[in-house]
Amino acid sequence: MAVHVILGGGGSGTRMKSAVNKSFILLEGKPLIVYSLHVFQHHPQITNIIVVMQKDWVQELMPWINRLGLTKIKTIVEGGKERQDSIRNGLDALVSFNPNPEDIVLVHNAANPLLTNELVSECIHAARENKASVAAYRIKDTVKRVQPDGKIIETLKRSELWGMQTPQCIQYALFVRAHAKAQEDGFLGTDDVQLVERIGIQPLVVDCGYENIKITTQEDIPFAERILQKRKEAAEKSK
Repeated sequence: MAVHVILGGGGSGTRMKSAVNKSFILLEGKPLIVYSLHVFQHHPQITNIIVVMQKDWVQELMPWINRLGLTKIKTIVEGGKERQDSIRNGLDALVSFNPNPEDIVLVHNAANPLLTNELVSECIHAARENKASVAAYRIKDTVKRVQPDGKIIETLKRSELWGMQTPQCIQYALFVRAHAKAQEDGFLGTDDVQLVERIGIQPLVVDCGYENIKITTQEDIPFAERILQKRKEAAEKSK
């Protein structure tokens, strides 16, 4: 079974207080999107990559594709109004590769630049066993449901709460069906596996720990840099 990556690179930099597309915010001198592309290019299970982004930013990506020899990028498609629309555009583009129904579609956000080969492998394996999987982390804080007037309704059971991240992996035929159902119902989800939950599938959570962060604000950049430095030091010690 092939594994097709849809890499969402269309996020705005609004919360980063930047006019730059979030995918091109620099982390140690390289755009965020480059980190994920490097992992997917060198992962043996990844067959091809479809990048989804606004056409105005494609020219910014091309030099990096050439410089890093990113041969698995097969096409770049334009994003839609909402993230879900963008991913569907990527899914539609997959048709030209004649995917098998049981192929895996791996959806990832360029704003999650610190994924590892190990996490990619675990998510793919979980989706092959369970039809759908999602990288997630355990919630540390106490979480409460609150009324609009600020009064607490209930305290949720922390052991059952996880924060969703990417990668999110879904069998191709299932993902197509889930998107079609969402479009038919006019449903807009907050992540990819939510669409398959709506048609009766229970995705399997893969614990990604706390380093697979999503870069959302400027404060996230120094934290990401510390994680990269820690990984470099660990790699040096293991030599």
